Amino acid sequence: MQDGNLNFRKKLFELYELLQDDLSRDIFWLRLQHDASPTIDTAFNLIGLMEDGEAHTMHCWTKIFDVIAAENKKLLLYGTGSQGKEVARNILDAGRDFFGFCTRNSERYPSGIMGKPVLPPQKLLEQADDYYVIISTSKYYEEVYQYLCENDFPPSHILLHGKTAKGILNIIERQYFDFPEFFKPGSAFVDGGCFDSKDSIKFSEWSRGRYSKIFAFEPDHVNIEKCKENAEKHQLTNFELIEAGLGSKPTEMLFASSENDRTGSRFMTDKMSDAALDFVRLTTIDRVVGNAEVGFIKLDIEGFELAALQGASGAIIRDRPLLAICVYHKRGDLLAAMEYLHGLLPEYRFWVRHYSIGQNETVLYAAVPDLRW
Repeated sequence: MQDGNLNFRKKLFELYELLQDDLSRDIFWLRLQHDASPTIDTAFNLIGLMEDGEAHTMHCWTKIFDVIAAENKKLLLYGTGSQGKEVARNILDAGRDFFGFCTRNSERYPSGIMGKPVLPPQKLLEQADDYYVIISTSKYYEEVYQYLCENDFPPSHILLHGKTAKGILNIIERQYFDFPEFFKPGSAFVDGGCFDSKDSIKFSEWSRGRYSKIFAFEPDHVNIEKCKENAEKHQLTNFELIEAGLGSKPTEMLFASSENDRTGSRFMTDKMSDAALDFVRLTTIDRVVGNAEVGFIKLDIEGFELAALQGASGAIIRDRPLLAICVYHKRGDLLAAMEYLHGLLPEYRFWVRHYSIGQNETVLYAAVPDLRW
């Protein structure tokens, strides 16, 4: 057991030495800490590193709860998706409490969520002085923030507001695209987890159209239609949409689409045994891209990132692309991805960034420092 602990510590610090800046090192330790023992403090400490690694007064969550209690106000979480539920669990696990949730689709939850009521925005706005709000969705953060402000909700009652909110919005907008110098113009982009094509659209703009092809993978038949619609609307060129998930080898797997699972599309787990499921095809990046030169791979695929990297080993060794890999879906993903990639291509070095107002959206970047374009 002692030898095992020593070997683990040695490997841990070997990987740590491959991180290329102080912000990455700080997020690395916080991500590991949160994976090992998730709490509201570890989750929101990650937020404190979003703006140039500096913590902000609005991240002093213990003080925030004290202020809310002293003012006899109620705390609402705006957002009922997976991130909202994670924020809720972190609050409750810390021995704190909140009043309930808020969402435009409140009628979907007549019995509430987690024993808490779900309010429509109109009720929140009618009693604005009675509430503080945490906007617990990164995807729609800007939309919700603007909606509340335009309807005279007190900005001081929106946690993470004002200058801090604007900075966070700018950071969220950069997710997956923080290191343009490592993308080789004229090469291909792999969009693993295309969802609605917005990342492919953003890549097209980010690369100024200097790419050979976009390979976009999406297993959800509902999302596929969104992908096609958005790609056509924005006139994406050289865009190939593959209706399949990504793995280490071609196969099939049970899958709940966003049509049948309100928390979003995802692959089968024990917690989803009552969801309506379908078989979907899994393929590999190597199989699809063939001889095309790959300059950038983005993966946000619900915990299948490591398997997808294994299925891209040929392209990675051959082309040494920039990688942007989500490492928050499963505990240990950060270390597993770093260890695999360094073993596969020892020239890789790493950066870590965080892009959400909760525990989600931690991204590992891998690149070969000598390959700057």
